[in-house]
Amino acid sequence: MISEIKNTKIYIADDDEDDRMLIRVAIENVVQNATVIEAVDGTQLLSMLSNEETGRQLVIMDMNMPQMSGLETFEIIKSNDSTKHIPVIMVSTASSPHLVKEAYDHGINAYMTKPLFASEYQKIAHLINLCYLNDHSSVLPSSAGKYMQQKNILLIEDNSDHRTLMNMALKNSVPQSNIISVMDETSAIDFFTSVWNNLAPLPDLILLDLYLPNRQNGLNLLELIRNFLKTQNLRNVPIIILSNSDHPDDIAECYRCNANAYMIKSQDPRTWYAYFSNLCHLWLEIINLPVMGR
Repeated sequence: MISEIKNTKIYIADDDEDDRMLIRVAIENVVQNATVIEAVDGTQLLSMLSNEETGRQLVIMDMNMPQMSGLETFEIIKSNDSTKHIPVIMVSTASSPHLVKEAYDHGINAYMTKPLFASEYQKIAHLINLCYLNDHSSVLPSSAGKYMQQKNILLIEDNSDHRTLMNMALKNSVPQSNIISVMDETSAIDFFTSVWNNLAPLPDLILLDLYLPNRQNGLNLLELIRNFLKTQNLRNVPIIILSNSDHPDDIAECYRCNANAYMIKSQDPRTWYAYFSNLCHLWLEIINLPVMGR
């Protein structure tokens, strides 16, 4: 794992030189032990990725680029077995619900509107650090989550102690939130087949434990949820994997199965309030979520 962290590469694909610079500077100020590589378009990015063999990788990509759009480039990345595991964050000046929905329907990991001010680019860097590099040292505003509108969160966790702590931490982070807890794979399957379509409103976020109790249980459930949302023509609610495992194979396999993010649980329960406050702040306030459709 240590060698992988040292080999972390973050690719920025954007035809706007100023935007690339702003993202790169923000990342270099926040993220440790990562190499930032710039690409001027999708073609150059694909060439760089095809020559990379080892280490942890992440792509930040503009939606609108000449010759090959961000979504077209994304489709090629995800159709290649050697790059399918690489998470991709889409950034764009556009924030229309239709474009955001289209991006998530394609399977993008996260969608963010480009900030108006240079100082706000650090939000992208904190997202990378916390949700994709699992560096829990990222410091977000102390008010994170306190003024958030009511949100609905589905939590799937088979460890009763963890489930209780998560519920408390989420309620503390988003006091107006409605937390729905499900305890295992069987209960979750029943929930989606019998309860989901009767919910109003639907969950904004799904938090899924990977080992339920085995890895394959979590992967099966991840695939089932994705297929359920697709076949029912429902919006692609982001699914964040929460796990004690930091094994590279677990992380890569979850991304291959279309998890939006893989976050390693903090080993110190005393930090869980801050951990979930940061998680909620990023995913429910900063990131653009799909809102069109049920």
